[in-house]
Amino acid sequence: MDGKSLHEEGVKDNDESLRNFLRSTGAAALLLDLDLRVRYYTARFAEMFKPTSTCLNQPLSFLLETVGIEDLFEDLERLVEAKESIQREIQTRDDRWLRVWITVNRTSGNQIAGLIITFTDFTDQVRMEERLQKLEEQFRMASELLEKQMSLRTAELLRKNIELRRESQKRKNLQKRMFELTAQQQRSLGQQLHDGLAQDLLAAQMLLANVLKRARSGAHIELSQLELLESYLKESEREARSLARGLVPVDLEDARGLPVALDRMAKRISELRDDLNCWLEYDEGLVFNDDFAALKLYYIAREAVNNAFVHADATTIVIRLRAGERGAVVLEVEDDGIGIAENNLDTGPGIGISIMSHRAEIIDAQLEIKRRSDRGTLVRCTVPGPVKQLSSA
Repeated sequence: MDGKSLHEEGVKDNDESLRNFLRSTGAAALLLDLDLRVRYYTARFAEMFKPTSTCLNQPLSFLLETVGIEDLFEDLERLVEAKESIQREIQTRDDRWLRVWITVNRTSGNQIAGLIITFTDFTDQVRMEERLQKLEEQFRMASELLEKQMSLRTAELLRKNIELRRESQKRKNLQKRMFELTAQQQRSLGQQLHDGLAQDLLAAQMLLANVLKRARSGAHIELSQLELLESYLKESEREARSLARGLVPVDLEDARGLPVALDRMAKRISELRDDLNCWLEYDEGLVFNDDFAALKLYYIAREAVNNAFVHADATTIVIRLRAGERGAVVLEVEDDGIGIAENNLDTGPGIGISIMSHRAEIIDAQLEIKRRSDRGTLVRCTVPGPVKQLSSA
């Protein structure tokens, strides 16, 4: 038998052994000859790729094109020349992922008989990795979003904390200012007692002592002296009542406490001078139920009225209490006095406007003080709604 025959016989025996081995492993495998023709494929290969029966003994390119993995052919030609094994991962036309091992098929005499190609489908692994990558991306985006939200929330909390500190400091400053203003009011009240009531009482006491001395000595007592003494006492009584009214808080127990208190104040002010007329205008169908705000409004109105009476030499003072826009409550005091100078609109005479401003701030109200175009001053204090404070009578 010649060498060629021996080689063919060796290949035949080797092919049979390989077929038996590949069948036993259950692998998806192809067996090729040196011309890259399909000599054999396993049942697992047929199950995976479903080749036609005509693929046997056909060039491998025909089979690869049939099953959708054409780009493998160039590697096979290179492998035959290099006589080395290679491994590749390829994607089929039907979007499957395959791991391919290509090795040289040698006979027992170490002669090259062809190639062996085995396929492993790892599509599920690829899909799982893609899913994991997608989940990782979603997790990363969620983490970034959460981090951003936490950062924004932290910044918001920091801003709120700063605002609270500022508000706390503002209230401390307000309390300090109110304490200072109260002390100023007390000094002012003491000055009024000393300069007004105390002086009148001292004059009345001296006049009474002189009258008593003359009476004890039997001297004639002039009627004019008694009339003067009576005038001093009346003036002292009037001054005492005026000061007392300034110290007694408004009585808000009445359902219409604020309008009633303002009306009484207007009538009392009108009694102080014959040429002074002060009255209250207000919405009859409204009841003010916020006692704390009502008390502050009363004090603001009293300060504005006193400024008009004492400093502006007004002859007409109108107090208004009405409903404003969006449920606000509006207090106005308008007079026809000499008015406040433009450079005094923030401070005004004495400390009166400062006190009004601080009292308005305590109840979150807006205070406006304006010079009238002709004569006098308008003081307006607006307490914002919504109105739980105002209701039908």
